[in-house]
Amino acid sequence: MIVIDGFGVSEQEFLLFLYDERALTANTFLQKYGADADSEFWDRKYDGQTPLEYARHSALEKLLTAKMEAIIAVEHGLIDKDIRFSSIMNERKITNAERERMLKDGEVFYGLSSFDEYQYYNYVRNNVWSELVKWYLDTTRVTDEELYPVYEQDKDMFTLGVELKYMMLRQDGSTEMLTQSENDIPKGDMEALNIWYELNKLEAGEQLSKVEYKGELVDVLLMSRKEMGYRPYSEVKPFLLQMNAENQLQLMVKERVENANIHIDRQKLNSIRF
Repeated sequence: MIVIDGFGVSEQEFLLFLYDERALTANTFLQKYGADADSEFWDRKYDGQTPLEYARHSALEKLLTAKMEAIIAVEHGLIDKDIRFSSIMNERKITNAERERMLKDGEVFYGLSSFDEYQYYNYVRNNVWSELVKWYLDTTRVTDEELYPVYEQDKDMFTLGVELKYMMLRQDGSTEMLTQSENDIPKGDMEALNIWYELNKLEAGEQLSKVEYKGELVDVLLMSRKEMGYRPYSEVKPFLLQMNAENQLQLMVKERVENANIHIDRQKLNSIRF
């Protein structure tokens, strides 16, 4: 039905992406037009386009991106497999059978015990993407001079957070002084976390009145707040390299799709429905 740079795409593969667009499309048209997903929803025009046409277009764009990722991986010898949908699904059956056997025999494995088509397709795609990122990191040299400006530009991603100093004022007149960053509070202690989040909206000298804390109502006075700075460049450099690799690969894939030799059986494509 579709051929991209010599690699074929079947109707079944397109349907996998189309069905993934169903809920997303319904929500998009609900938010934009207040449209209800009734029996006529998919064929009703909104600004000259039906939801079904929108879903097909979105599915096609995402499919071509996924396929190009696999094509690039094949071209660079990163994966040694047939990337046709039928072959991937045959591989899924083998994987499911093997995991069923391992489960019965009490052998340890990671991940799902059984994959449906969508899960396995994305499992394979994620593995392909990991190989692409590894290849880019191994073959592309990025200097500190190139990378450090990215660190400065996105520095807020690497903040160590804010430290708040505050006083709990209990009804019996007793007080409790605390100095905490968000990370100092156990993740499961939602009561303390909510107090911290609300305090973080205040200025020093302001207070929260009559909030529940450990079974009683307390006032909480914010004494001071201190920005804790940022994680150093040397510490976050591996993350920056990974982020740069993913960004550059996304641009590479986008450019390859835009310049690809693509043949689409439009009559067949436009006949496909949910």
